[in-house]
Amino acid sequence: MSREVDRLTMMFDEDESRQKPVCEEMRWLYGLVANNLDGAGVSSSNLDVHKFKQLRPEPELGKELLMRLDVLATQVQTMKEQKEKTRQVAEEA
Repeated sequence: MSREVDRLTMMFDEDESRQKPVCEEMRWLYGLVANNLDGAGVSSSNLDVHKFKQLRPEPELGKELLMRLDVLATQVQTMKEQKEKTRQVAEEA
């Protein structure tokens, strides 16, 4: 789990990772998982979607994920458009 927290710090600078709600939520989630797993990786409790929504009514993770998926979709669309233009130029030549 500490590697995941370090990864957050690498994605954002250290001060920013302490302040960003999504980073705080990730640290909370990592801690929850770590506290509920035994040495063999077996969970001692369940965290279902309903319980998660009660604990985190406005989850930042979902917002962040959707935002990043939008960015990825835009990049894929741009690549498709560039590929189509390249194909059309090649056909015209």
